[in-house]
Amino acid sequence: SNLLSSLVGMFLYYGIIKFIFPIKPEFFLSSIWIGLSQIIISFIFVNVGLAVFNLIPVPPLDGSRIVDSFLPQKLLVLYHKYERYISVIMLLIVVSGFVSPYIQGAINFIVGYIERFARLIYNI
Repeated sequence: SNLLSSLVGMFLYYGIIKFIFPIKPEFFLSSIWIGLSQIIISFIFVNVGLAVFNLIPVPPLDGSRIVDSFLPQKLLVLYHKYERYISVIMLLIVVSGFVSPYIQGAINFIVGYIERFARLIYNI
């Protein structure tokens, strides 16, 4: 749902550009547009960020369920046995900032594709 929200936000952003700019180009120099565009862009990045964060393999996030579906039974038993410790270690790694460049890279990658899709639809 976060990715869908981001897509809707991107369509709103480019929809405003596509349909308002030809009618009233001076709107894009106003403080209203500057504020509105920052809100929409923040909305998009926050939603994609939540989607990416939710895929981290730490219970109760969805990423842990994805790991469950790919692990062989023997490793799955070990994973669940040490789940508490694995969760703490993964959260420490995430909070430490060690994986921040990778998370930010994933967010930028996804936002780039959402933007390309919206621009393609609006032919911008």
